[in-house]
Amino acid sequence: MIKESIMRVLMLMFAFALLSSSCSKDEESSPGTSTNKEESNNSTITNNTSNDNYYVKYEVLNGKQVGNGTKTVRTISFKDVNRSVTVEVTYLPWEGTYGPFKKGEKVYMTLSSSGAFSSTCRLSVSKNREAFAIKKEMISATSGSLEYTIDY
Repeated sequence: MIKESIMRVLMLMFAFALLSSSCSKDEESSPGTSTNKEESNNSTITNNTSNDNYYVKYEVLNGKQVGNGTKTVRTISFKDVNRSVTVEVTYLPWEGTYGPFKKGEKVYMTLSSSGAFSSTCRLSVSKNREAFAIKKEMISATSGSLEYTIDY
């Protein structure tokens, strides 16, 4: 009888400790948002900002040669997180995935070619590592550019 009473008390204490620690953690902030509180004149202002991360996939797909059979070099420029990157490629397809970017950032990709070679360029975006969605696409014979502002 005494053992049962001690076990019940211990189980209640454990359950109380578990509930009190998990409740206080959930009340502080919800996942995916950060809260910034400023107090002025006895009122509280809350600003929620998104913690979403966006990843951008740049692609240049195989195309067909329009001119003679000379070796074609394609120059691809695009936005990485903190800088502009330029690469030269002779073989297609080419792709690169970069990030994380934040909502509202402008990303871009430009293509120029040393010869008349038709290529398909794509700019796709993924939110929080979900599937990529094509946001911009073009078919170009020698040069072109794509630009997209992350807005979802």
